[in-house]
Amino acid sequence: MRQTRLIAPALISALALAAPAVAEDKTVDTTKDYEFAPKSTSIAVGDTVTWTFPDSVEHTATSYKGQPDKFDSGLKADGGTFAHTFDKPGKYQYFCRPHEDFMKGVITVGKDAVAKSFTKAAVSGGASSVKVALTLKEDAKVTLSVKGPKKKSVTKSLKKGKRTLTVKKLKAGTYKTTVTAQDAFDRKTTKKATAGVG
Repeated sequence: MRQTRLIAPALISALALAAPAVAEDKTVDTTKDYEFAPKSTSIAVGDTVTWTFPDSVEHTATSYKGQPDKFDSGLKADGGTFAHTFDKPGKYQYFCRPHEDFMKGVITVGKDAVAKSFTKAAVSGGASSVKVALTLKEDAKVTLSVKGPKKKSVTKSLKKGKRTLTVKKLKAGTYKTTVTAQDAFDRKTTKKATAGVG
């Protein structure tokens, strides 16, 4: 009987520790001053943000292109609401479509666990191109820019792992190159190099 009493509290403690974290809801209001309140909100991965649209003026909560996840409330007013659960970490910038020039907000989801998107990038020149080979530690938007006899750049969203990016159709000469990787939190990792095109 005594063993049973000792096992029960231990079992309850183990179950409590194993219970998943409860997702949290945050609210962002649209105001009569044509603002999101608060303008900036931080949440954990898996949390939900609910936007409220209390007055008769129509607004939206719309993510900009290139965000880790897309969302759009559609036009809402008169007590309407829109909820979105954020399952991907990152910095989400959003706006109101009818008032895009001035009505903007930011949702930061989770923490940026990777300090630099890459640590090494090998830049090489070819017959009419410049190529960068790098290993990404996280998904990122990578830009390869070249300046020399011709100025050109290419940008692609690339997945984590070994990746290459090439600028083609270049004139012969020496090019100053810049490789920039921008992660989901808008943090940039940059490398500069020189490459010869023959």
